[in-house]
Amino acid sequence: MGFFDRLFNRKPQPPLPSGQRKPQLGSKAGGGSPPGIQFDVADQEPDSPQGFGYKIAWLAVRSDSPATVASEIGLQGLAPCNWRAGLKHAYDSKGRAVFITPPLDGWVLATGWAMDPGEEYAETVPPILQKMSDQFQDAQFFLTHRVVELHVWAKAENGALVRGFGVVEGIQRIWDVGPLTTEEENWNANFADPDSAEAKNDPNYWDRADLEYPGEEHVIKLAAAWSIDPTTIDDRFTSPTLGLIGTRPPA
Repeated sequence: MGFFDRLFNRKPQPPLPSGQRKPQLGSKAGGGSPPGIQFDVADQEPDSPQGFGYKIAWLAVRSDSPATVASEIGLQGLAPCNWRAGLKHAYDSKGRAVFITPPLDGWVLATGWAMDPGEEYAETVPPILQKMSDQFQDAQFFLTHRVVELHVWAKAENGALVRGFGVVEGIQRIWDVGPLTTEEENWNANFADPDSAEAKNDPNYWDRADLEYPGEEHVIKLAAAWSIDPTTIDDRFTSPTLGLIGTRPPA
């Protein structure tokens, strides 16, 4: 069970009586789309782009084809979906929905807690990034959640992992592979590392004023430098559009 299975573990609600249920995408009433996702007809009307990025996971892929990105991720039951509904389902930590944005300055983002592999980031993130970057040249993974101070970033280019980093509880490194990227070096950050020789040998290590702690602001800064800052989407893109929504089967 992953961090977010435990964090958001809650009892399922009993189903509504049949007369009160909304049509599901994929049903005859819904016109065909991901199974298990409730929707209204208005959910397939274009709306203005909306920002996201906090307490969520996402992929950034250099592409102008959302459908191709969705296919490479392995999403099932694709359907058009607007930003409001797409992000609502993407933020459902118990669901399997992934929202695929329309192209944004040459990038397509795929967001949803279904993109979070759980805990084994060093084993599970590289294969999908390597696959996606082999197909699309550049692919990146980001995740941030301040409640448990879980922050992850990674990038791959032309089929090879370039950088992967992740911490939980703000200090415990769960992944650290590859040299610092130029953008990380420019921070001049001295991230606390409990496994470092300094931490083990200096009794005053944790009292040092120069220590910093990876946070959601670092994830967003890297997203902005590497591809797209999703928190600014609603400021940068204003024309009503549709994305895609699908479900990602459990690994």
